[in-house]
Amino acid sequence: GDTLETNISDKNFADEVIPTLKPEHVAALEEFRKLASGKSCKEIEQKIGSFTLSDATLLRFLQQRLFNVEKAEKLLDKHLDWRDKYMPSTLTVSDIEAPLKSGIVRRAGLSKERTPIVFIDVENFHPKKLYSDHDDFVKLCAFFFEYNIRLLQPGVYHGVIIFDLKGYSYKEHGNKLSLFLVQILIQIVQEQYPQRMRKIYITNAPYLFNMLWNIIKVWMEKDLKEKIVIVKNMETLKELIDEDVLEERFGGRRSEPYPIDGVDIPLE
Repeated sequence: GDTLETNISDKNFADEVIPTLKPEHVAALEEFRKLASGKSCKEIEQKIGSFTLSDATLLRFLQQRLFNVEKAEKLLDKHLDWRDKYMPSTLTVSDIEAPLKSGIVRRAGLSKERTPIVFIDVENFHPKKLYSDHDDFVKLCAFFFEYNIRLLQPGVYHGVIIFDLKGYSYKEHGNKLSLFLVQILIQIVQEQYPQRMRKIYITNAPYLFNMLWNIIKVWMEKDLKEKIVIVKNMETLKELIDEDVLEERFGGRRSEPYPIDGVDIPLE
C-alpha cells in the first residue's frame, strides 16, 4: 500500500545519506533516535498515512537544523503538534474543494530528475475570498505535500515549485492577509516538510515584486533562499524541466493547461 511505498522511498533516502555522514552527524542521529523513540502523533498511533519517525524523517529535521539535536528536537515536537492539529494524511479533496477549484495550485508532471513539479498560479490566488480562515490555506498546502510525497518514485526525495506571478496585483497580493499566507507557506516548507525542495522558480515577477521580495526574504532560512531562482529567461526552466512538460507560456511545447487533481482528473 501507500505506507509501504513511501517507506521504501524513506529507506532509500536514509540508506543513501547515512554512509555519507561525518562521525559527529552519525552520533547526532543516534542521539536523536533515542529522543524520538518516545514520541508519536495520532496518525502514527492510528496507522493513518505513511508518516513515521524513521531515520529519513529524523535526518531531514537534523539537516534543517544543521545537526543541532536540541534544535531539531524542538522542530520535530512542533511538527508533531502540527500533524495532530491538521491530520494532513487524512485530508481529501472535499476538505479543500473551493481553493482547489480556483486553480491556484496544480501538479505539472515530473522534472528531468523525476521530481514532482507543483505549479502555483498567483493569478488565481484570492486571499480574501478563499482564505479568510487561514487553516483552509494550510490544508491546501499540506494536501499537496502529502499527495506528492506519496507518489514519489524510488530514489526521488524532492519537489520543484513554479510560482508564476503573471497575474500579480499589489492590491490583491501585497496586502496583510496575502503576506501572512506567504509567511505560512514558507513556514510549512521549512518546518513541516523540511528538506523536500529541490528548486523554487519564480516566473513573470513584476517590478513591484522586488519590494515584496525584501520582506519575504527575511522569513527564509539560508538553505531555502539558495533554492529560489527568480527567472529572467524562461530557458532557465529547461535546465530541470523538459520542453514537453512545460506549458507554452514558459517556453515549452505543452499547449494544454495543467489539469487540477481531484477536479479535472481523479487522484492517483
